[in-house]
Amino acid sequence: MNRRDFLTLSMAAISSTALAKNQSHINSPDSSRRNSLFKVKPYIALEGDNSVSIIWITNQKSTEYVTWSQDDWKTQQKAFAYSDGFRGGNTTIHRIVIKNVDFRKPFFYKVHSRPIKKFEAYKISYSGSELSLKGKIKRLIGKDGTISWAMFNDVHENLPIYSHFSKHLRDITSFCAFNGDILNHIDDEATIEDRLLT
Repeated sequence: MNRRDFLTLSMAAISSTALAKNQSHINSPDSSRRNSLFKVKPYIALEGDNSVSIIWITNQKSTEYVTWSQDDWKTQQKAFAYSDGFRGGNTTIHRIVIKNVDFRKPFFYKVHSRPIKKFEAYKISYSGSELSLKGKIKRLIGKDGTISWAMFNDVHENLPIYSHFSKHLRDITSFCAFNGDILNHIDDEATIEDRLLT
């Protein structure tokens, strides 16, 4: 993936991010790898009517899919990314679109990735077991049908502003949007990861 695609995808990931507390946990039988695969935890981006994208970054090329539920895991669905008819994977930047989401209900999700050692036409070799991160966002539409949201603008290098305002907005805001001038200058991919996505 080139730099332009990375920046486009990253900006899409944070343009409309749910503010509800992301209760993420890594599930793996191999505790030594607990924090080694997921470079950036999942972000939720609103895609439009009844659709969201779940985006995360891994430290090495991996498989990707999402399981999700809107009834506290009594039932669940599975979603994959597709490109030109092929199931996604073998990448470090993962983005899966979930359709038919009811924003009047909480949304539970779990992202799954397994590190790939070698990707060949008829054979895939893995370098570890599948790991997952789970999270939850609250209902975006209130019981009375209203939505509340906040916008960050002209943050520049004043990064502490996020934690200062987020703690006051967490229980009263459905989602947050990032407008212009949220960074002074973007030197590389790590700038976006460190200042916006982690």
